[in-house]
Amino acid sequence: MVTKPFMILIAGFLLANSAFAQEQKLTAGQITEVLTGNTAVGVIGGKPYRQFFDADGRTWYVPDGEPADLGKWRSDPASNQYCSWWERGGWSCYDVFGEGNAIAWVTPDGKTRYDAKVVSGQQVTW
Repeated sequence: MVTKPFMILIAGFLLANSAFAQEQKLTAGQITEVLTGNTAVGVIGGKPYRQFFDADGRTWYVPDGEPADLGKWRSDPASNQYCSWWERGGWSCYDVFGEGNAIAWVTPDGKTRYDAKVVSGQQVTW
C-alpha cells in the first residue's frame, strides 16, 4: 500500500523535474555563456539563416544564399536581455528563453518570437 506522504513526495518530484524541462528566461550571464563563440541556426520570414556570435562583440548574420551582415551584440545585465546593433536599425534588445540548445529571442512586448538552435563553434562562412 502506498502512503499519502510518499505520493506527495513523488508528485513534488515530478513537478520539480518538469520545471527543469521547460524553457526559462536567461540571465545576461547565461546569454553570454550560450552565445559566445557559437552559432544560432533558424528561420526568419521563411528564410534559413545562421548567426555567429564572436567573443569580441561582433556578430555575423548570414541568410541562406545572401551575403553576410556584420553587426554587434552584447548582453545587458541591467535588463537581462540580448541586444544587437545593425546599421539599418541601430540597437534592439530582446528577452532570451532557452531549453537545452533551443533558444528564442522574444520582443519586450512578447508579440514576436524568433526560435533557433545553438550549435557549437563558428558554423558560418562569409
